[in-house]
Amino acid sequence: LRNNHLGPEGINTLSKVLKSGHLTGLKSLDLSDNKFDDSSVIALSEALKSGNLSNLKSLDLRHNEMYADRLITLSEALQSGNLSGLQSLNLDSNAFKNKGMFALGEALKSGNLPGLQSLNLRHTYFNENGMFALGEVLKSGHLSGLQSLSLDINSKREVYSLAHAINESGLSRQLRITTTNRIKDDRIIYRYELNKLIEINLNNPDCPTSPIVAEVIRPQNSHNNDAHRDRQSITTARKHPKR
Repeated sequence: LRNNHLGPEGINTLSKVLKSGHLTGLKSLDLSDNKFDDSSVIALSEALKSGNLSNLKSLDLRHNEMYADRLITLSEALQSGNLSGLQSLNLDSNAFKNKGMFALGEALKSGNLPGLQSLNLRHTYFNENGMFALGEVLKSGHLSGLQSLSLDINSKREVYSLAHAINESGLSRQLRITTTNRIKDDRIIYRYELNKLIEINLNNPDCPTSPIVAEVIRPQNSHNNDAHRDRQSITTARKHPKR
């Protein structure tokens, strides 16, 4: 149902169906690029909390104007314990910022999403405080199965905060990071910092064979050869970490 412009009325109607118990076998729900308002977020959250979607594996809510207060409502559903089989959560391009990240963090730390393997937080506009909250989630041990994390990194401090959390969590053996470069016109410094993040994990004596991969998504106006050089430099850093 992605990009169907359902609008609040359509989402509210769909949520009633989801809550009714007639789609208990549903495994994937893609509502990306539909316009949500407060009422439709509440309706969807009630459906997710109902227990009638316990087989849901994938939830995609990209590009849905999921601002902070709306994400707080959604986070209550994620924390309910009725979505314990969820493996993929995509919140890309919802500007919920720090306030929303704090609420999401509490849901993720609840232990009620033990099967989560993929989390997409790109273009959600949280800063260093939000990154710290995400780090606390990673360190909590409640996302021990996480394999893919997509997010923006806006500063060097965020790089080090994320690296520290990954080291402490033990996720460096399995986690793939996809990130967008948002440090303006500073590719060399950013690349160095991202390589540093990888080297920290490779040089961690507790994780001597860490296969962590960090991929840079270049801004759309970047040339393909620049993106190739970035990926090449990251691969080199992984193969030849500093001693």
